[in-house]
Amino acid sequence: MEKDRLLNYLKRKPADTDSSLAEEMTDIIGKGDSDLRRDLEEIWENYDVRMKRGAPDFEAMFDRISARTIDRDARPIRRGPLFHRIGVVVARTAAILFIPVLIGAVYLWIDRNGTGDPIKMCEIVTQPDSRSRVELADGTVVYLNDGTRLRYPNRFDKRGERRVYIDGEAYFEVESDPEHPFVVESPLVTTTVTGTKFNLCAYSGDRVFEASLLEGKITLNRGPQEYVMSPGMSLRYDDDSGRWSYRTCPASNSISWVDGYLLFEDEDLKSVARKLGRWYEADVVILDQRLADKPLTAKISRESLEQVLRSMARALPISYTIVSDPQTGRRTVYLDHR
Repeated sequence: MEKDRLLNYLKRKPADTDSSLAEEMTDIIGKGDSDLRRDLEEIWENYDVRMKRGAPDFEAMFDRISARTIDRDARPIRRGPLFHRIGVVVARTAAILFIPVLIGAVYLWIDRNGTGDPIKMCEIVTQPDSRSRVELADGTVVYLNDGTRLRYPNRFDKRGERRVYIDGEAYFEVESDPEHPFVVESPLVTTTVTGTKFNLCAYSGDRVFEASLLEGKITLNRGPQEYVMSPGMSLRYDDDSGRWSYRTCPASNSISWVDGYLLFEDEDLKSVARKLGRWYEADVVILDQRLADKPLTAKISRESLEQVLRSMARALPISYTIVSDPQTGRRTVYLDHR
């Protein structure tokens, strides 16, 4: 039997069986030929597979088949060496039914992708005023901003895409693998990449999605809408208006939080208010919506909330009021036009 033909058969789904090959294997088994076992073992040895339970026990697998296969006269099957145990006289119909089961089992063993352990989902949630760094199984590095939830598998299936989920803000340095796209699911938009550096801000409570690309290429999908981004681009989707918009500020500004500061360059006050609220664990409310689109340029690192608000009041026609909750101590900032 040609090993290449057998290998192609093993790689197929068990349901897509090759009936002619199954019949040929039945003849080989019936003749007591051990070439089939040798071919199976050689194929196994040529695969880079690591399993806690070791290589498949082909003899036991054939033994299980022999326990279920009877000859035409319903006589007990003679126990003996591998392949002979199934009996010289084999019920062809029964054997053809069982061989795909055997081949399917070998296919699953060979293609289990690594250790053979089941893929498990992991989750990490960063607390307010904290940031985290996570390295995924493929070498991809993810930096998580505060209040971000990341779900990811303990390993990726080598047969498909690499998929994770975020609710929050994260900066990705994706390990390149064009054959296995890296997919980031978020509450509003799906992002697909092969290998690149980009920042996603996708807090479900904000109803706004922002993507900034530093290197490589990413594709954003929301329903039938698709946008392909190039390095240096920043793109925003507002769920309230249903509109996409390009941002003119450098994409590198979006990852300043990774280094411990915020950098705004002609960014609208509505966006600044969201980010300040998260940065200082406060609620920032714009009372006069005429202020929402006012552009602001600023760099914020170690300044207190009060210092930042004073600077903003000098740059924009705004007044502010800070109210603290007597029970929780959480602050609410009200911004109004002056």
